[in-house]
Amino acid sequence: MKLPYLFAALTVSLITIYASAGEGGKYGEKENTNFSVFKDDFSHNSIETGTWLTNGRGKFDIYDGILKIAGGWVTAGEQNWSNYSVKFRARAPKDARQVQIWAGLRNYNRDFRYVAALRGGNNNHLYLARYGAEGYDKLLAIEPLEFSPSPGKWYIIEVAAAGDKIAVYLNEEDKPRIVVSDEESPFISGKASLGGSYITTEFDWIKIEPLAPDALDGLRKTESPAENSSTKEAERISRRAGYKPFYLQEIPENRVELKLDGKWLFIPDYEAGGEPFTTDYDDSTAHVMDVPNFWVPLQCWLEGEFTNGFNKGQNDKFHRMETARCEAYTFDYKKTRSAWYRHYIDLPKNAIEKKVVIEFNGIAVASSIYFNGNKIHDNIGMYMPMKLDVTDHVTAGRNVLAVHVWRNWDDESSALVDVESIDDNYADAWNVIAEAQQGRLKKLSSGQRAQKLLDKHIQRGFYRGDPGGIWRTAKIVISSKLKIEDCYFVPSMNDAQIQVEYSNSGNKAQDVQLTYEINDAVTDEVLCGGSVEKVKLAGKSARTADFNTPKVSPKLWAPGKPNLYNITFRLIQNDEIVDSLTEKVGFRTIELRDEQLYFNRRPLWVRGANHMPGHIRPYDKDLADRFMQLALDHNVIATRTHCSPWSEKWLDSADQAGVMISFEGAWPWLMLRDIPSEEAIEIWKREFTALVKANRNRPSIFLWTMNNEMKFYLLGDSDEVITEKGSILTDGINALRSVDSSRPVVADSAYYRKHLVRSGRYERIIKANNFDEGDIDDPHGYFNWYNKGTFHFFNGEFGRDYCTPGRPALGQEISTGYPRSDDGLATRFYLFEHQTPQTTVGKKAYEHCDPDYFIGRHSMMTKELAEMFRRVEHENTSGVMLFAFETWFYNTHLSERVSPMLTARRLKTAYQPLLASAELWGRHFYAGDNIDTDITLVNDSLEFAVLKSPLVICRILYGSEVLAEKTVSYDDLEYYQTAKQKVSIKLPSKLPELRVDCRLTLTVISQDVLISENEYDITAAQKDWAMGSGANTSLTYYMLEGDANARRLLDFYGLNAVDVQSPKELVGRKSVLIIGGFENMPLSYEKTADFVASGGNAILLNNGPAVVRLFPDKVLAYKNYRHEIVTMNYDESKVFDGIEPLDIAWFSDGRNVPYTAGGRYTIDRFSNDIKALAETLEWHGYLNSPLDYKKIGGCPLFTLRHGKGRVIAAQIRTDAIEFDPVASRLILNILKYDFKENQ
Repeated sequence: MKLPYLFAALTVSLITIYASAGEGGKYGEKENTNFSVFKDDFSHNSIETGTWLTNGRGKFDIYDGILKIAGGWVTAGEQNWSNYSVKFRARAPKDARQVQIWAGLRNYNRDFRYVAALRGGNNNHLYLARYGAEGYDKLLAIEPLEFSPSPGKWYIIEVAAAGDKIAVYLNEEDKPRIVVSDEESPFISGKASLGGSYITTEFDWIKIEPLAPDALDGLRKTESPAENSSTKEAERISRRAGYKPFYLQEIPENRVELKLDGKWLFIPDYEAGGEPFTTDYDDSTAHVMDVPNFWVPLQCWLEGEFTNGFNKGQNDKFHRMETARCEAYTFDYKKTRSAWYRHYIDLPKNAIEKKVVIEFNGIAVASSIYFNGNKIHDNIGMYMPMKLDVTDHVTAGRNVLAVHVWRNWDDESSALVDVESIDDNYADAWNVIAEAQQGRLKKLSSGQRAQKLLDKHIQRGFYRGDPGGIWRTAKIVISSKLKIEDCYFVPSMNDAQIQVEYSNSGNKAQDVQLTYEINDAVTDEVLCGGSVEKVKLAGKSARTADFNTPKVSPKLWAPGKPNLYNITFRLIQNDEIVDSLTEKVGFRTIELRDEQLYFNRRPLWVRGANHMPGHIRPYDKDLADRFMQLALDHNVIATRTHCSPWSEKWLDSADQAGVMISFEGAWPWLMLRDIPSEEAIEIWKREFTALVKANRNRPSIFLWTMNNEMKFYLLGDSDEVITEKGSILTDGINALRSVDSSRPVVADSAYYRKHLVRSGRYERIIKANNFDEGDIDDPHGYFNWYNKGTFHFFNGEFGRDYCTPGRPALGQEISTGYPRSDDGLATRFYLFEHQTPQTTVGKKAYEHCDPDYFIGRHSMMTKELAEMFRRVEHENTSGVMLFAFETWFYNTHLSERVSPMLTARRLKTAYQPLLASAELWGRHFYAGDNIDTDITLVNDSLEFAVLKSPLVICRILYGSEVLAEKTVSYDDLEYYQTAKQKVSIKLPSKLPELRVDCRLTLTVISQDVLISENEYDITAAQKDWAMGSGANTSLTYYMLEGDANARRLLDFYGLNAVDVQSPKELVGRKSVLIIGGFENMPLSYEKTADFVASGGNAILLNNGPAVVRLFPDKVLAYKNYRHEIVTMNYDESKVFDGIEPLDIAWFSDGRNVPYTAGGRYTIDRFSNDIKALAETLEWHGYLNSPLDYKKIGGCPLFTLRHGKGRVIAAQIRTDAIEFDPVASRLILNILKYDFKENQ
């Protein structure tokens, strides 16, 4: 029912308030002036009366008591409103796809304001942020909701600001859900606002009340109700009662391997007393913990990293899911720094006659393992696979396995982990508690060498938050004392070299026969097999057998063709099998020749993308299987275990699906700064070597990558420091090669020789010391994100700058940025902290906007980058892995809901094995013009077939209507070859509409069979659309004598202007002066300011730094820079009439990088006299502070008020008007600009 609020007029003065920086440098008024309660029930159209002012290109309507807004927002009040509350009732229409209710306060101007939102859909939270130009954005709060807002339901929201504090209330609750202090805000006052979302929102009343400056002091937000301690205890008792020991009724004669995963007893450090490792320890009050898992929320990469107190915001749902998981435990996970795990293992009597091994695949981060009260093993490192022989400690009946786990390496854990008990593999890696080494650091030029093991030097992949727990699978292996320990399978196309290790842990020598058999994993058909050897194996001894299979004809393992075999080894005694071991293997070969990677003796251009969510759901087999299939469905044949080696479930899925894996080490950024202690380095080498050994038989793994982005060869340390680091890395590579020499090695994911050759370090350091630099280069680049865009590489610049002739290169981290798993918007960290997505889509990157803007541009740039590599660098590189694959899917963590974004779908197009790719330098064309392009055919057929007599049918399509068509014939194209032809497609002189957004499609046909299809979004327009109907006839145009640029523009558009020698002649006239930019501005130019101050209007096109001299108090600086993209800040301005929000990009410049603006200004964004119509940013990386923004961003198009007159200034290219209709329309709109718009 409608609430009985009556409309009350504002009592604020209608005189414009010119605000200035007040107390503490903040803009606006600290105290309210002439402000009483404001109400509106929308019973009449308060937009038409001017009470509410519209902002943006949105749809605004008041009808039947409802204010309806989509794609914009409305403001009411005055710029000096400071302390007040905004309370309203709103809903999303019943047929809306989700709820996105946005509003705000302190709207100082378009650039500086606060926004609050109730967000449903995949968001389900309350949201508060400060929007601010030039890097002053700040995320203030995200408060998850315990419900999902529903379309059609009304919600009452109140946002209040007083002093530096802001609060957000929901549904008239007594306490706010959000309370924050924003002491760093550069503004403290402004109007109230409703709306902002791209999804329609309906408002039926609003009430705005003034507040005292201290009204919110001492206010606290509603806390989530803590679970009652008695409830937690009851749950603990219930779970403890439900705990079940591991029980094995009987042991077969042959080997048995059983998972120990499930529920274990768990005793956090703050409850542990006595000796929890003993068999008779009273664990009746223990909690229950799942294995494998962390006992803290899984925080990894963008899904788990934090900044300024907030999760980085790539996947809010996963973050909430992990928090909820840990809050459901019956212990305090936040308080638990270490813990004891206990598990009962009940075994039959004959267990004492067997060999019993407990296996752990990973415990984070330090651990001591006990069996029946005996310490068996100590370990540091969360990825180390451990095989622990407990045979001598097994008893019939109940056995107790206890594990003490620490999240950190500190004084406690270092004192309790006994150096002397560590097994032989770690003997040399320890010496961490010697008093003489405590805390000492040895200076090495700009580097440091730690002299003891430090917690920060224990590799955790890219897990954050100090993970703790038995987080990878555990199992028990019970076998005969004659046991096959390990095997190593090195395949070729038609045979295999095999190494088998087996042992006799009994006391007596045993006669034994070793046999093998290889069977098809699907049909069980025998490929080959037989006896390997018969020996008498001495007691307490081990043996290694090396042999080759006979020549066979196996089905090969290849991308998308996962032909697997089971290889089974058996130990036979007295015609009975006493032990057997089976592993899945595949026949395939990998080698490098010159710049190429050969797979199964054929060159293979790797179409890769990484990474997948194996780091956040390490044991979700359904998700692993789903992502492998998604990869292949999107023509991705390879990926990388970025920073965190995968669990066996993900690697099994890769083997079984036919996805190639680059297996990367677990210590990203090792030695990027300091040098860890010798102990830490030894732990790293042994852990990675153990991982390599455990996974070396997997056919999917085609590369070993030592670590991610150590980069020390690329940075500025002294030669002494770099030489020491290089020696450490070489030792690590040698250790890896000692356990597997069958695959290429990447020395460092980011290393490429070309850089070292340029710096001289290749000769001075690598060659002089005979360092191992791996076998394949791996240059990283964040093109279209941190680094320059794709067009910078159309002429082969990537190969020139990154590739070394004769050496393969495979960039494994070629990134175009990160959409959010929740909604496809840009990841929040980069939006607020670094202004990264704003470079490509400007204000459309913000979270109130339609995600289609960001994901549309991101997908276009990703597709173009992939095509560039295939079209231009096919011969110089071995492939590419685009980054980050998982971020191009919605609901990344949920196997039943994961689905591709537009980026993934466009990557699928770009990665088609047989591809026709067009080199398009521009995207806007006049009707009747030719689209001149090179079209390259690429043959990466997975069947290695010749592409016979291919035809490429080029069409310009508007919907289903064919506007133009041309067919191009190519000669037969061999596998792994490319062919390029110049093509000219003429657009019709008459289009269906004045402007058409259409598609260039490329269809490949071979022998009447459709092979592939590709397409590009382009815009075509009639000259009538681009050139309009002439000048603003209500104004008289003037230009300075000799202004050739202004004359060229006026003639192009058919406009007339009167020449004057100086702006001084126009002082006092209501006229428009057009200045087109001189190479050397005439002295009379300085009089332009006087002309404007007297009431004249000026259009300043490409006047560059001269504008700063005219208006130094408002235009603060200028920088020449070729900006590829310009984005709208006031998209509703008539200067953008007819132009779509992302149109102003990439005006072509022949075969040079296309650009849109030749420079930018820094203007006073707080001044009421100036309006930034558009913005632009350079490609840039991380910003250290908001002040950095002015180094890389600014305004290429603005208006300003000076005295009685106004100016519009633009650095938009005017030379492009002759061939780019969007450029022409924009310049025409500027020439026809209605200066009353700025009043």
